[in-house]
Amino acid sequence: MENYKKITIKTNSKNFERICNYLYLFNINSFLEEENKLIFYLPQNFSFKNLLSKIKKKFPNLSTKVENFQNIDWDKKWKTTIEPVYIKNRLVIYPSWKKSKIKNIRNLIKIVIDPKMSFGTGHNETTQLSLEMLLDYLSPQDRFLLDFGTGTGILAIAAAKLGVSEIIAIDNDIEAIKNAIENINKNRTSKRITLLPSSIDSIKFSDFDIVIANITTDVIKKYFKYIYSKLKSNGKLILSGILKEEKSNFSAFLNRNGIIIKEIREKNYWTSFYCLKKQIRNDK
Repeated sequence: MENYKKITIKTNSKNFERICNYLYLFNINSFLEEENKLIFYLPQNFSFKNLLSKIKKKFPNLSTKVENFQNIDWDKKWKTTIEPVYIKNRLVIYPSWKKSKIKNIRNLIKIVIDPKMSFGTGHNETTQLSLEMLLDYLSPQDRFLLDFGTGTGILAIAAAKLGVSEIIAIDNDIEAIKNAIENINKNRTSKRITLLPSSIDSIKFSDFDIVIANITTDVIKKYFKYIYSKLKSNGKLILSGILKEEKSNFSAFLNRNGIIIKEIREKNYWTSFYCLKKQIRNDK
């Protein structure tokens, strides 16, 4: 039986959304909310001391508590907080234990995602924005897609169900890969998705029609030269996980690096970009 650290943050409930959005940056997407308490769980090997130091620096008036926790009743309690998520009246994401709630819904793309304790189901605004842009901008000509930082596999699965024939989904977190394998199989999309425990600088594939990266600004910037080189000329780029306060600087970064910004969308504290790689012309 696996052990975890139980992290309790005491604060006014009005701060919950801001704290949750900050924790999303560390791939912590699942929480329990009690009266003036926000609770989440981390594996024993997670560097929680470093995380708590960053939280206290960002929110100096918080009170935090760390306890050892044995994973006995977590699943039963946590599952009650997960509800289906609807995107643009075209797509619904739901956990398998909510199947009866959506079984009679027609004319929607259905994606079943069974998350683990550290991974999300589509409730995260950054994922919602990515899915919205995928629904709006994916075209029949987009046949080859890269999902950089796939997590649960949700964006790769959505792309497969929208008709993309070949998808490379990568993540360097082995627990995320295990979770994504389960979800890809549940959605019967394994024939279209190649899942790799890798980072973008290690994969041999290139000439993608579209690249999606729902991660963080620092990771996007760190690996941007690889994102750029693997995207074909005039290819599509969906970037999410950028905080609103970073929008201006990030826009300037993209403009300096051969990217044409076509649309910027915002939701709560988050910003997503739909872009094109500048067309490369070979003069004869």
